[in-house]
Amino acid sequence: MLFHSLEFLVFFPTVVVLFFATPHAWRWAVLLLASYGFYMSWQPEYALLLLVSTVVDFYAAKRIHAAETMVKRRLWLALSLSTNLGMLAYYKYTNFAFRAFDDVSELFGFDYDAPRFDIILPIGISFYTFQTISYSLDIFWKRRKPEPHLGRFALYVSFFPQLVAGPIERSTKLLPQFSKVQTFSYNRLLSGSSLIVLGFFKKLVIGDRAALLADDFYANPEAYSGGSALIGCVLFAIQIYCDFSAYSDIAIGCAKILGFDLMENFRTPYFAKSMPELWRRWHISLSTWLRDYLMKALTPNDRKKRTRLLSNLTVTIIFIAVGVWHGAEWTFVAFGFYHAFLVVGCTLVSPYMIRFRKAAGFESAPWLRRSWAFSAMGVTFMLWSLGSVFFRAQTIEESYLIFWKLFSWADGINIYDSLSNQVELVILVISYAFLISIEYFTRLGDSRTWLEVFRPIYRPVIVAFMIFAIHAFGEFGAEPFYYFQF
Repeated sequence: MLFHSLEFLVFFPTVVVLFFATPHAWRWAVLLLASYGFYMSWQPEYALLLLVSTVVDFYAAKRIHAAETMVKRRLWLALSLSTNLGMLAYYKYTNFAFRAFDDVSELFGFDYDAPRFDIILPIGISFYTFQTISYSLDIFWKRRKPEPHLGRFALYVSFFPQLVAGPIERSTKLLPQFSKVQTFSYNRLLSGSSLIVLGFFKKLVIGDRAALLADDFYANPEAYSGGSALIGCVLFAIQIYCDFSAYSDIAIGCAKILGFDLMENFRTPYFAKSMPELWRRWHISLSTWLRDYLMKALTPNDRKKRTRLLSNLTVTIIFIAVGVWHGAEWTFVAFGFYHAFLVVGCTLVSPYMIRFRKAAGFESAPWLRRSWAFSAMGVTFMLWSLGSVFFRAQTIEESYLIFWKLFSWADGINIYDSLSNQVELVILVISYAFLISIEYFTRLGDSRTWLEVFRPIYRPVIVAFMIFAIHAFGEFGAEPFYYFQF
């Protein structure tokens, strides 16, 4: 059941009505049934995996909290981690592990044909696995006490707005909200609806339109010119942002209407002036999860032991984890290395760039500071767009071909040769320019309250324009959100 499907347009209002019509004591049951129904509309049999993760972590957390020795605490934590990561590894990485073994064997001259398994990736498993693991770690590190109510914990793991593609929530933030009495709020309805409209605008008018053009290029990159390769990279960068942030906007908006606050997941990332800043603004729930859990596990508690080399190595490991989390292919490993190199490089070079900026006089006048800032944004966006080649290409060989096209400026057909592509590009440029202008005014605030930046008199006009654009120019092919494959 897609957010932008007719089924969801019936499903969600029904859930809202039933939720607020039900006494508080049983509202968790309404949302839990709705969440499992939402998930089972895709893959009914894989709801069992969701249930196993829930039950194991619920009881393991209780045992962790009650354990009298550190050995027992670690054993129960190991049960939680091995269950969740084991299922994730089997369904997502089994075939990749065998392919990697094939590749390594070939390097040493061995001809080994590893088996391949027909495994279907359960939708959303990367997201809910991290969410439920964070709960066990929160108990282990004594950040919270175990949730006593199995039903509410099951709802935390499966909450339907953010179940399939995030944001990846924390138990310390979301779980307590399910125990509070929620009352229907007209203001929350308007605020949540504006986020949903923004999400539909990003997805249907921009994201899916950019996908049509980017898919043409990536389907046959060798046939296109170097200029078209550059446009294709930029188009995919626009697609992935508008598609993924659209899901987050709709998820946060739906939760807000129900009375729950989900964390911000994107904060105008393409206004970032460096790669570290972009990652602080991009998929915030994942980057902060890795900071709060993986980095804590890898970094010594003693600050004196945190050398620069160790910090850079930790950052590299984290970005490789980011790449592998996204997909079980060598291209995603390359994606992780690429961004680790850029982030570490930016961190090392940053002090010298600050000195250069001051010495060159870019701090002497406002227009010079703005020129420097816009140049930094442009360079950062292009570096991100180039890195998206690893994210989108099917193989390492295909990514090499695209980079050769880019840097050799090879001849070929143009992505805008056909009249239909020219029309689509015009609509895309105008729509994206409108979105960028909206994000410019909201770049310093919370994206979840984007409409409140504007004066009340302008708000209905902006929303009305988006609704008109969705109706007139939306791509209603019911394309799934890109991150569903992760």
